[in-house]
Amino acid sequence: ADLNASQSSNRESSSMDIVTAAMTDTTDGQERSLRIAQDIRKQAARLKTRSAIREEQRRTDSSLSSIERAFSLWNLSDDQYLVARIVKHPIFDSLCALVIIFNSALIGLGVEWQVTHDDISTNHKVLGFFCTSFFFVELGLRMFSQGKGFFCNSETRGWNIFDFTL
Repeated sequence: ADLNASQSSNRESSSMDIVTAAMTDTTDGQERSLRIAQDIRKQAARLKTRSAIREEQRRTDSSLSSIERAFSLWNLSDDQYLVARIVKHPIFDSLCALVIIFNSALIGLGVEWQVTHDDISTNHKVLGFFCTSFFFVELGLRMFSQGKGFFCNSETRGWNIFDFTL
């Protein structure tokens, strides 16, 4: 009877060891499964992030301004990029348009002045010099900001050559 009780006790103890081992394996397996699931979620998030980044880059590339395309295309320096941002700003374009209109009116007034007078007034000469200087600086800034692209960029080449010629 003692032998049977001892064997029974050993069986119970080994059964308990097997159950404990199975539970430990199950717990380890669950932990491994949880870690694997977390890794899969992280990888999926990274892939989503990467695809989102790629999609954002595609959208950004298609909506890049000519200045940003020129910056990336021609490898402009930081100074050139800064000047390009100034030159391409709507306020700078408006200022240039205002000076063009002012210069046109000045030329018209100068022609009318010369019809009734023999010489050009000093004020007209000074204002004409101001307009010419402004256009010269504007052209220099545009050439500096675009670098090689000033004469090579297919989008603006025609206007740039025309502006340079004037």
